[in-house]
Amino acid sequence: MKKVKYFAAVSAMVLVAPAAMAQTIDNNFSRDRGKSVLERSRAEYAPLGLRLGAFNANASVDSSLGYTDNLFYDDTRKDGDANLYLKPSVDLSSTWSRHGLAFGAASEVIRYSSRDTENTSGWNAYARGRLDVSSAASLSADISHDRSYESRSSFQASQNALKPVPVDVDRAALSGTFVGNRMRLIGTLSTSSESYGRVSADNGGFVDSSGRDVTTNVASARVDYAVSPSVAVFVYAESNDRAYDTNRNFDSKGSIISVGASFEVTGLSRGELQVGSLKQDYKSLSSGNQSTTYVNGKLEWFPTPLTSVTGKLSRNVNDTPNISGGSVSAIATSTSLGVDHELLRNLILSAEYKHFSYDFSGIDRSDAGDTLTLSGRYYMNRRVSLDAAIRHEKYNSSGSQSFRDYTSNWLRLGLTWRY
Repeated sequence: MKKVKYFAAVSAMVLVAPAAMAQTIDNNFSRDRGKSVLERSRAEYAPLGLRLGAFNANASVDSSLGYTDNLFYDDTRKDGDANLYLKPSVDLSSTWSRHGLAFGAASEVIRYSSRDTENTSGWNAYARGRLDVSSAASLSADISHDRSYESRSSFQASQNALKPVPVDVDRAALSGTFVGNRMRLIGTLSTSSESYGRVSADNGGFVDSSGRDVTTNVASARVDYAVSPSVAVFVYAESNDRAYDTNRNFDSKGSIISVGASFEVTGLSRGELQVGSLKQDYKSLSSGNQSTTYVNGKLEWFPTPLTSVTGKLSRNVNDTPNISGGSVSAIATSTSLGVDHELLRNLILSAEYKHFSYDFSGIDRSDAGDTLTLSGRYYMNRRVSLDAAIRHEKYNSSGSQSFRDYTSNWLRLGLTWRY
């Protein structure tokens, strides 16, 4: 009941205060002198959409043929299969000079050649808006629903499930922003509700993941001070409350307190880095609490107008209610380095390496993984583009209660139609 009431309250605020598209204000906090390869405008290849009064409608269909050599992400039963991927979507956004409103919906369908138990049909829908109170202040909000399926590669995915577990996520958020000459204030309230479905198990029973159903409420505030037009320092504070529907011992309250800086060096680089403390206090007496250094950062470097290099770093605490042995959390750390290069005006080549790790509490287990992705996109015209990608994944789990090790290779060739 608490989950329903909170979600309904925030949803009501969302509908009363239309929200969520970024408002452009000329101030000391803009970091747009440099443009990444993916951000750069390509007007001759941009879809025009359909004008409907004060709104613009855009539609797209992403389609691809793919192949993976390890469908279940398990080296002990390595099995490959080909698949067809389809994702139609439609978006409607306002063209007003002030305020903003947008709606959208998409469907994601995957069909496998021989393993029909892996077939999935997901979808999502959203509503967003922005209310410009003045030239310096705005309210923004969004509400969305997402039906997806847990990846077989997830460290919490059950190896006994005959089908991927469906996951429904409802989100709502309301935020306010005030921007002065040297000061910026941002406050946000959000709620998300995750619900996991039940699927058949290979032993004839069921894999019931409803014990992972959780509602997470978050309140955050950020205060920035512009030292110069290119450098700003800030303080960030966040409080969260995680309430599980059935496994109440996994309930927890957490906080983040951090300081950081955002900067831009001419048009050559820009970035933002946060450092502070991260805590999550659990109701379960057997598991204790998590406390670690919080880091979150992104650095972009533009060595030439045709090349962008992006590095990212993040750390958070993930709950693990699906893992036995008394562990309820893991410190998740992720780092990545990516390069995008505009070989031709209409040909973009990309490469990204990502490393992630999970340090579990309460059990003897540590996981780590690496992912390398190479991809390219060729724009034929405003309507059609061709895509290709190849990915190599490696996962290692160690300790007396380790999970599984696997390597996986994935290939995709696609075509995207846009209007």
